[in-house]
Amino acid sequence: MNQKKNYEELTIRDHYMFGKVCSDKENAQIILNALLASHINIVSTDIEKRLQNNNEQKCSYLDLLALDDEGTYYDGELQHKSKNPMRQTELPKRSRYYQSVLDGAILDSGKEYNQLSKTYIIFICTFDLFGKGAYKYEISKMCAEYPDLTYDDETRLIFFNTTASMENVPPEVANMLRYIESGVAADDNTRKIDTAVKDARLNEEWRSEYMLQHIHDYDMYQEGLYDGEEKIKVELEAEKARAASIAMKLDEEKRRAEAAEARIKELEALLETR
Repeated sequence: MNQKKNYEELTIRDHYMFGKVCSDKENAQIILNALLASHINIVSTDIEKRLQNNNEQKCSYLDLLALDDEGTYYDGELQHKSKNPMRQTELPKRSRYYQSVLDGAILDSGKEYNQLSKTYIIFICTFDLFGKGAYKYEISKMCAEYPDLTYDDETRLIFFNTTASMENVPPEVANMLRYIESGVAADDNTRKIDTAVKDARLNEEWRSEYMLQHIHDYDMYQEGLYDGEEKIKVELEAEKARAASIAMKLDEEKRRAEAAEARIKELEALLETR
């Protein structure tokens, strides 16, 4: 288990801090407007962040979830590079799951299919997911046979890359991505977010919540270690039993081979006496 940071060391790159800062609608609006180079007016971040997908009975904890004055939903997720490459390759399918969670929540509110809201699923990656060096990858749906055919279901999927070269990138976008990557605030937007991070470090309620979460994560980790050790012990005993069984069979085969060899010698001796 990786060493967990002290609460005072958290930056905007940490999921917990990012989520807390973005729980304020003004901060969420600053980040979204900077990244999307737009003029979004966020009206709420007080949306339930623990969404239930009725089909799969899974829960998602979203880093940023906001609603603007035009009824568009925004889901923003921080994503760091994992030692397990599967964590990177599964991102497209995870985005598909987040989309289904948002759509399910919207429909659960009593809306019909044709009333589904426009949505943005945004991954802020601290690595280059697609390896092309771009600062942004916006994924669109299209018709393979007719690429110029308009197909718009009002879903948007964007992957940002904080490690990209920011040459020719709009300044507000570049500054926000650099801030997330390095923690260096270079304009009014990033300075406001940096101030929000510093204020959050002084929030005793959030500090206590973070520490309790750490204790819970540690307990779960220890339980996982114990379960893993027990599983290894069971597998070890099974392999020992299997090895013993194979050894018995080999001994039996050896005895049969020795008996067959002895019989061959007996028969050869009989032939010599004739």
